[in-house]
Amino acid sequence: MLAVFRPALRHSQTLPLSFIAKSYIPARSNSTSPDALGSLVASLTQTNELPPQPGPDGYPPSGTLNPRTGNNWKHILKPFEKPVYHLHCMATMNNSIVAFTKPDGSPMYTLSGGMCGFKGANRSSFEAGYQCAVRMFKLIENLNKSEKETQKKHAKKERRAEPEKQEGDERSKGSAFGIEVIFKGFGKGRDAFRTAILAGEGEYIRPLIVSVGDRTAIKIGGTRAKKARRS
Repeated sequence: MLAVFRPALRHSQTLPLSFIAKSYIPARSNSTSPDALGSLVASLTQTNELPPQPGPDGYPPSGTLNPRTGNNWKHILKPFEKPVYHLHCMATMNNSIVAFTKPDGSPMYTLSGGMCGFKGANRSSFEAGYQCAVRMFKLIENLNKSEKETQKKHAKKERRAEPEKQEGDERSKGSAFGIEVIFKGFGKGRDAFRTAILAGEGEYIRPLIVSVGDRTAIKIGGTRAKKARRS
């Protein structure tokens, strides 16, 4: 069926406007006078069924701005006013490491499967990654509470400011900082960390998360890969 109608579609692209306008005339009316065709073309132009035609100065400028160019997106998205810390989860085939760093990248807390009491091959198990995530969540919860107490001491000067300056992102109202979760590797600890965030243990951490990223290194080209390990 497609092969039969392809020639008709190709020829219809080069047909004149008067011939195309005849197809819009109802079958009952046999009137094909120039006045009828002119009125039909005018009605199609008014209903914007035909593409806009350029004027003497070219096409008119678009009335909407492109949100990807310039700084037009700033009135839509409000920046996160609080500092953003980084929560790294590196899950390898031999171990699961969870680290919490400051916005400048300096480490604060680090936990691994071995530090949680798992030895040997159990360090890379699902339970080891889950325990690392749960213990890290407790440390972050205590840190957030202490940071909120210190911020309350210095809140007197901010209350005197204008209310417009205090209005920010709703995510920053109940937290002292934001968290960016970064995954690396495809071990069992990756799924364990994700499950811990979505479970009841991550109820306090989920509102603090600002963004989620993945920094797993993927080799493209280069030297020949190492022989795969026998299973």
